[in-house]
Amino acid sequence: MGKKKKHEEHVNHERWLVSYADFITLLFAFFVTMYASSRVDGQKMGYVMDSIQRAFGAIPLSEISGGGRSVLPGANVPAQPSFVSDKGAGYKEAEMKKAAEEIKKSLEAKEKGLNQAVSISIDERGMVISIADKVFFDIGRATIREDIKPVLDDIAQTLLRAPNHIRIEGHTDNVPINTPQFPSNWELSTARASAIIRHLLTYHPFDPRKLSAAGYGEYRPVVPNDNEDGRSKNRRVDIVILNSKAKEEPE
Repeated sequence: MGKKKKHEEHVNHERWLVSYADFITLLFAFFVTMYASSRVDGQKMGYVMDSIQRAFGAIPLSEISGGGRSVLPGANVPAQPSFVSDKGAGYKEAEMKKAAEEIKKSLEAKEKGLNQAVSISIDERGMVISIADKVFFDIGRATIREDIKPVLDDIAQTLLRAPNHIRIEGHTDNVPINTPQFPSNWELSTARASAIIRHLLTYHPFDPRKLSAAGYGEYRPVVPNDNEDGRSKNRRVDIVILNSKAKEEPE
């Protein structure tokens, strides 16, 4: 009896289309995800990341820092207002003036004539409280004087009530400085602003997102540096309660 012919197996020459289709699908999903990520709302992403951290038992950085203080997991952290979401909140001009006057009175109460080193003005940034550098610092230094820290603490109590963003600005005169610690007035002015920010965050429950520091060296004088009187006015720390147009909150 003759042997049956073995049936030849059919070879599918189109199997590569399956892999190709899977690849195209994955590529499409990848680009859709990238596009969605590029248009994600920053505030919503913050909420998502915070939820993920909590779900995995992590503690958000804002709670760990606790405004400069050590906070253990599960500790009662003082509730802070959301300066990111309150788009319409903020001091109006009259309220800014009231806050500035409170600061001026606190300086006057601490030391006779100290308020003479303070000036209050309003510009495109908001309410500007200018305090002579000698109030906070010794010449050429960025360490806050111990005797003036209670005054800074009084100022902080007023600033805590301000819903606006607050920027601390350091300014110098045009006399060059060249020390190992401060090679130029840029470093000195920035270090002074940062020192005040550090004190506020360490000893008071500020939301870190509410504060910023800036150093301008001698490049934003209020009067010419032609004489000692002018230079003394330019050596200053500006506490700026920013208005809604100049605010530095993330969108």
